[in-house]
Amino acid sequence: MTHIDIINAFVEKRAYQAYLEISNGAGGTFQAVQCASKHRVVPEPGASSDEFFATNTAKFDIVFIDGVHQCDQVLREIQNSIAALRSGGVVVIHDCLPPTDEAARGRPVSGRAWCGDVFRAIAWYFSKSRYLCYTVDTDFGVGVIDLSREAVACASFPCDTISELSYGAFWEDRGRLAHIMPAGSFYGLVAPGDLVDSFSNLPLSWRPKNIPAPYDLVPRRQPSAGNTCVVYATDGGRDDVARLSMSARSLVKRSRLAFDLVVLSDAAIPESAVLGREGVVPYYNCLDMCGVLQGVGMQRDQWTGRRWPFAALYRLGVPLHSGLMKYRRMVYLDTDTLVLSGDVDHLMEADLGGAEVGCVYDIDGDCYSRIADLLYNDTKSEYVDSIVSDIGPSIRTRAYVNSGVLLMDLDVVRARRDWYVRRLGMYWEASCRGKFAYIDQDFINAMMRVRADFNTMFNWQRGGYPGGCVIRHYIAGQKQEMAARAREEGLV
Repeated sequence: MTHIDIINAFVEKRAYQAYLEISNGAGGTFQAVQCASKHRVVPEPGASSDEFFATNTAKFDIVFIDGVHQCDQVLREIQNSIAALRSGGVVVIHDCLPPTDEAARGRPVSGRAWCGDVFRAIAWYFSKSRYLCYTVDTDFGVGVIDLSREAVACASFPCDTISELSYGAFWEDRGRLAHIMPAGSFYGLVAPGDLVDSFSNLPLSWRPKNIPAPYDLVPRRQPSAGNTCVVYATDGGRDDVARLSMSARSLVKRSRLAFDLVVLSDAAIPESAVLGREGVVPYYNCLDMCGVLQGVGMQRDQWTGRRWPFAALYRLGVPLHSGLMKYRRMVYLDTDTLVLSGDVDHLMEADLGGAEVGCVYDIDGDCYSRIADLLYNDTKSEYVDSIVSDIGPSIRTRAYVNSGVLLMDLDVVRARRDWYVRRLGMYWEASCRGKFAYIDQDFINAMMRVRADFNTMFNWQRGGYPGGCVIRHYIAGQKQEMAARAREEGLV
């Protein structure tokens, strides 16, 4: 498979009509591409394609970049090409995987492969793109930017500036930085449509996450995250606070976004116990969350005990807590999670599309039928239906999600405060009769508008550390493994 095969596959499968090529040389690729309308830009010595794009008004379906193999120029050509594409178009970039250090630097030598530092451009752009990006592992690496699809779990750029990325560092981590796609899997991505089947045999980090990533070519250090708080809930026990500290430090270490850290507990937990020192991020310890749900008509002691542990109350009470009204978005993390990648920022900035909560499916897929049976058998169906019909899909059919990692749109929840309180009251009645395994998690599944198509890498529960893992959730008996990994990360 060559870059020509890849271009022609897009043209054929997507019925593209207009092709633009930026290249030097004799024009063999231009002649071989089978497209109804073709245009080629051949930059003059010392010039670039910038002059063409400055005056161009035409639109294209596919653009092939194989001109000046210099990072800065390739980045400009990517931006200019995307601006010149029709909706659903594709940018194809040659020479993304130089085979040797010699091929990745200097100027071309007659008779030898030369790719320049295109690798820097694609690693940088891929880490920022809102579109699906990958590199087909063939013909010195053929990069693809597909505007018809949203980004798949993006790798964070490992350096502060583009020029700092060496060929050796790139080559060692090329699978992650270049989003390498085996050549044999390429044809499953060409035809428009659902990507789930196409990615079914690939690593989980390559499966669609449907989370738009921010698009820019400027290193992000501390932008506003839109009045976002990251919330932990703890019973204040020594072991749980220790895990909370490991998790919070891993988040502060990896994220570049601005956020406030909020610890919900009946115990006073000093900032130094969580972050090691003060002033790392704005820190708040909110005590006595039980008062926030008095509108439901329940007393403090009703929320204690086996059925409604404090952690459940805290997680469900956040949207109504008067001290947290300044926040518009909340990221909730269980204390038994570690953030292992800067890609956590994509989760924090995700668009929930009107849903109240965004999350990942639980590894126990059989839980949901239990919830539906309990609610329908132990509660008046018409009462449940009146709420569920307002939420969305039937609770009889929805898949079960895990609440260890949540993104909550607090504005959406508060806009329907009366409905939220009513749901809590009804769920309280059902929980008193039913034997729910996880009170707060079951509530989220049964009674909230949930967007559950987040990539599993944002809440990996199965053990191990698959490629692209962003947040590792150490469930059940994995707490010792969490402590060991935290020590490796320098978090304790």
